[in-house]
Amino acid sequence: MRTTRQSVRKNIENPPKPQHVVIVGAGITGLSTAYYLATKYNIRSVLVDWSGTIAPGASGKAAGFLARHWSDGTLTEELSHRSFYLHQELADAFGADSIQYRRLTCVAVNQSTKMKKPKRITESIKEVKLEWLDRESNELFIRSVQDMGNETNIAQVTPKLLCEKLWEEVQRRGGVLVKGRVMNAVHDDETGNFIGAKLDDGRTVRGDALLYACGPWSANIMYGIKGHAVTIPTERTLSQVVFFYNDDDDDDDGGTECEVYVRPNNTAFCTALAGELKLVTEEPGKETVEADVIDGVLEAVRGCSGTEGLLCGDPVLQSACYQPVTSDFLPVIGALSKEEAGGENCYMASGNNCWGILWGPATGECIADLIATGTTRLNIRDFNPSRFPDLKPVPQNN
Repeated sequence: MRTTRQSVRKNIENPPKPQHVVIVGAGITGLSTAYYLATKYNIRSVLVDWSGTIAPGASGKAAGFLARHWSDGTLTEELSHRSFYLHQELADAFGADSIQYRRLTCVAVNQSTKMKKPKRITESIKEVKLEWLDRESNELFIRSVQDMGNETNIAQVTPKLLCEKLWEEVQRRGGVLVKGRVMNAVHDDETGNFIGAKLDDGRTVRGDALLYACGPWSANIMYGIKGHAVTIPTERTLSQVVFFYNDDDDDDDGGTECEVYVRPNNTAFCTALAGELKLVTEEPGKETVEADVIDGVLEAVRGCSGTEGLLCGDPVLQSACYQPVTSDFLPVIGALSKEEAGGENCYMASGNNCWGILWGPATGECIADLIATGTTRLNIRDFNPSRFPDLKPVPQNN
């Protein structure tokens, strides 16, 4: 792993280490930050969430797909590498079975919706083992199969279970969860230091540092992409993640795309038809599941896996959540300026898009290090909140 230690220092000399951090949002980023603050620095956290529960949004409903190498050559390469390592470390600490963590293989399958038999089936297609497939109905219209990773760089975790384990450890070390909505940060009039977070019911949660980590609800520069998913039981435990696509030129919708993430409890988490980029007005944990979109997901999954395939059972769970994204599709990780936050000691960690579960631990570690020491082990300069000059923290869009 390429590791270049970079420093990100606050504009004050030898700041005192915070002892109580207020974290807005109890998803994987907030929980990971609280976990590393507690385990590395013995700093307590108060997590504030609208729902009064942990992982009410995407952190409790996402697929949990982990790819170490898919960001190679991009600005998020180090983040992916470090976080993939941390996921293994967390699995070792908590017990892999307790969070349904395991290494997997992954393939991308190019299909034709025309279902016409090609004149010749390539040897590469014949040799690939597709364990979920009804070959009688599907093999003849598979164009190609691409290897997307193996057990050295692909893994899977069940996000809700991971969040619960993180929370158990945070709570054991003195962390607390408060139900409420943060309206604004409160700063000392003389020093400008953060001293508390004002809630919508008038209460003030005291602390000496504040982190906004509530996904698309974090700031006015955040957007959401709504995704729907179904969980389908399988007859046996599968160990292959599959991305389906087709490139039929005359398809009205540009081709079906479907993603299948298998879990060790004999289920498959299946998604398709991601929504458009938009401002989020639904509350975390109260995202509406749209029946017509679910029908579309099921149609896509069954069309890809075959009429008698392993993914044609009735779903046992339907869900919807938002991926938090920025206009440049890069994360926001770092300290907020005095102008952005209204004072000192405020931070933001959000915008981890479709890699929210993968990047969660490394993002949390970076912010914990930054709060406690003023430095980070990763270079997070490209994720600095200051690249958005009009950034305003929560509340927004409500």
